[in-house]
Amino acid sequence: MGIAGRAAEEGTARLETDVGPVIDADALAMLNAHQEQMEHSGRLLCRAELGACTADGHFFAPVAFEIANMDSLEREVFGPILHVIRYKAAELERVIDAINASVYGLTLGIHSRIDTTHEQIRRRLRVGNIYQS
Repeated sequence: MGIAGRAAEEGTARLETDVGPVIDADALAMLNAHQEQMEHSGRLLCRAELGACTADGHFFAPVAFEIANMDSLEREVFGPILHVIRYKAAELERVIDAINASVYGLTLGIHSRIDTTHEQIRRRLRVGNIYQS
């Protein structure tokens, strides 16, 4: 393992490191390009800062963007980027249909206090992972 690999490995072992490295320089470049695109087409909600211990390696700070709809995503993004879509309750079926029509194996978060909404989404969506709160 080279010096950069050791530094990246040591960085992830430190408690002050909140995120591990991405797989390689190409993955980091793709995440940076996607973030730049989202800065123009979405709305930045939150961006974490990388600590000094991530200076060596391929680290990408977690970031969250609000996007208008699924059409804002051109491809699946593997990295610490959260995409948030807000919708009115009456639009839920349309949102579920749009997610199911995508070619992505999404991880989905459901944030609702209404149990029937959780059940409706879980029953209809075809995604890899669903997290709910």
